Amino acid sequence: MFAGRTLTALTARSITTRTRLLAELRRVRERGYAVNVEESEEGVTSIAVVVRGPRPAALVVSGPVPRMTDRAIGQIETELRERAARLEG
Repeated sequence: MFAGRTLTALTARSITTRTRLLAELRRVRERGYAVNVEESEEGVTSIAVVVRGPRPAALVVSGPVPRMTDRAIGQIETELRERAARLEG
């Protein structure tokens, strides 16, 4: 996986090394959701949770960085988890 290669940066905050990618994937697994703050697009934050099942999917909410405070991220993450659980159920 990415042996010796770097990933293409979409913004100045993009993860471009295998080491950073693996570390971020560990954090995502530990907390149960992913947060992308300007890694894919300047000015945009996204939160995502997995929907497990025969056809795995993800639920994602994106918004402008100034509105995606820690409090907002926490509220969105909770709502996404609840909705994912209903879809899995």
